[in-house]
Amino acid sequence: MGPACLILAFFAAFGPPAVSDPVRSHARPVLIAEHERLVPGKTTYLGVTFEIDERWHIYWDGLNDGGVPPKFEWTLPPGFEIGPLEWPAPTRIVLPGDLVDHVYEGRVTILVPLRVPTSVPDGQIVEINAEAKWLVCKDVCLPGSGTLRLACPVGLDAGKATSPTVFASARARIPKPIPINSSVVIVRRTAGSLEIESAGATGLSFYPYAWSAQMTDPARSGVSESDILRLAFDAETAGSQPRIGGIIEIRRTGHEPEFFTFESR
Repeated sequence: MGPACLILAFFAAFGPPAVSDPVRSHARPVLIAEHERLVPGKTTYLGVTFEIDERWHIYWDGLNDGGVPPKFEWTLPPGFEIGPLEWPAPTRIVLPGDLVDHVYEGRVTILVPLRVPTSVPDGQIVEINAEAKWLVCKDVCLPGSGTLRLACPVGLDAGKATSPTVFASARARIPKPIPINSSVVIVRRTAGSLEIESAGATGLSFYPYAWSAQMTDPARSGVSESDILRLAFDAETAGSQPRIGGIIEIRRTGHEPEFFTFESR
């Protein structure tokens, strides 16, 4: 067995004045690899896991009134490529003033696909760096930033999974496209509204993407405790055929939630 990926030093600064003690942050990120080694010519997955203090939250990469999602600037060896990040479905909170945010609490892992070039030699140690910025909030919001570093060996096989539970938990909340001719979830679109139905569901939620048209009353819509969810959109700001997109969550008694993507142009 060869060496495995190694988390390197972490430096973080949390709002003015800048400090170098990551323990002071209410959200602490770390960069991890799904497997022990990187395989030439293959796509592997990294993860950025945030450990978030109780009653604090960070933000999903979607439509929010009060905050912004984490941002990452990657430094990679030549030929390596980062694909689009895969964000687990969030939860919804309504704040005083009818502000609606879509957030993560407790722990979340954002999935990061990494394409490994065919030319990288077996046995080489590859260093991957990310400059991270995030906002963590409770009664107040505090900016955070830090450098995440990971060193991984290259090998002819990926080796063992390093954190199978962490990656499995993240993937369980990654939404999938609605299957063609699906009976699990049915979406009906009119000019300024959306009706989502999933027979037998005990609850439905809709988490809009950042580019999606605004709902007319987001604080009192976006979630239903039945198998039908009706959403209305603001025609004055979005036009008569608003562009709508987001994640649909379906809840059923005795089952884990299901998540689907929806886009209508």
